[in-house]
Amino acid sequence: MPVIHPANIVVELEKNFGLEALHDGGFPNFVGMGSDEVLFIVVEHQRPWFPTREIPVQSSLVGKIKTGSKGLWHDQNELDQFESF
Repeated sequence: MPVIHPANIVVELEKNFGLEALHDGGFPNFVGMGSDEVLFIVVEHQRPWFPTREIPVQSSLVGKIKTGSKGLWHDQNELDQFESF
């Protein structure tokens, strides 16, 4: 999930959906986060992908995450949107 400010998105996904940062690779611009059932790779939108060095493509990601409470979240570009239920 390429985003402008990965650290901010990680905090928002933790707060809104209870997803945990699983691995940050020692880099603030690359964070794996999720649970046993879902995995997000949150990267800085201009970070080259290893090993191809290609820049990630931003596209719309829409999904639902079961949290036990209702809510709606979208990223700063409003491309990604998640609903909690």
